[in-house]
Amino acid sequence: MTTAAAGDELLYKHTQIGWWMLALLVLVVGPIIALAYSAGGSRFWDVLGVTVTIITINFCFLRVTVDGQQLVARFGISPVKKRIPLSRIRKWSAVRNSWLHGWGIRMIPGGWMYNVSGLSAIELILEDGSRFRVGTDEPELLMQALNAAMGREPEASAEELVAPKRRKRWLIAAIIVLGVLPLLALPVVFVHFLQQPEVVVHRHGVEVVTPFYGYGDLWTYDDVTELKLLERLPHIGWRTNGFALAGTLRGWFKSDDLGEGKLFLEADQPPFVLIRLRDGYVIVGFEDPMRTRALYEDLDAAMKGRPPKARAR
Repeated sequence: MTTAAAGDELLYKHTQIGWWMLALLVLVVGPIIALAYSAGGSRFWDVLGVTVTIITINFCFLRVTVDGQQLVARFGISPVKKRIPLSRIRKWSAVRNSWLHGWGIRMIPGGWMYNVSGLSAIELILEDGSRFRVGTDEPELLMQALNAAMGREPEASAEELVAPKRRKRWLIAAIIVLGVLPLLALPVVFVHFLQQPEVVVHRHGVEVVTPFYGYGDLWTYDDVTELKLLERLPHIGWRTNGFALAGTLRGWFKSDDLGEGKLFLEADQPPFVLIRLRDGYVIVGFEDPMRTRALYEDLDAAMKGRPPKARAR
């Protein structure tokens, strides 16, 4: 924190650290990306990991400066900042946020808030009646700087310094829901990814149906160039657009031997059914080896003109 006399150019400078955001990055975001990335390289996870890390780190730091002309609140080294000329400020006061306000960039009744940690803040009432709150762990020092910059003490009444009575509770609830839903959705998405594929052998083709990457995939036997039961999985180079977690592989992958194709299998549960196509390939496997062998037998019979009774696998 830096303060100076009223006549100096810079009156206040302080950077607050959001330790809980750093903890979130280390304890939650990091493990999720590491688990998703565990089965091999992927440009998608590279980009996602770097992007999430940069964004999270930027929102872990809030720098507030006050000089003779303006107050500036800026997150990290990003271009995300709020600049308020002192000439626009009518009133200012130290306030306490509710935990419902949250952290980051938030909409509050009558305006906006920047905050990275804690509940203390300074609320500014601007000339147009709008409000801006800046979170701080030094409310007294920031107030002193504003008093020096404005050349006077704040002259707001108790009523003015209280947020508008017409609180949009539905908006606060919506912000909370939108913040919580993605976290609640993560386990659901992972469970769907881990589900076993459904494979249906039709008279003229084979269909693979999964919640992701395989919905509605149907290949006719005319497109099949080879059907083979593999006891070992070919070496998989990397994902091009797929899901990989603890040996569960779903979606598009690239093999050094086969090129690009689709995988729906458990890597540590052989055997696997290889369906070579005119363009690409599909490899399917189940946790139960007997189901995988039964699928191969049904496909082999169907391709030889002896279609078995259609059944889901």
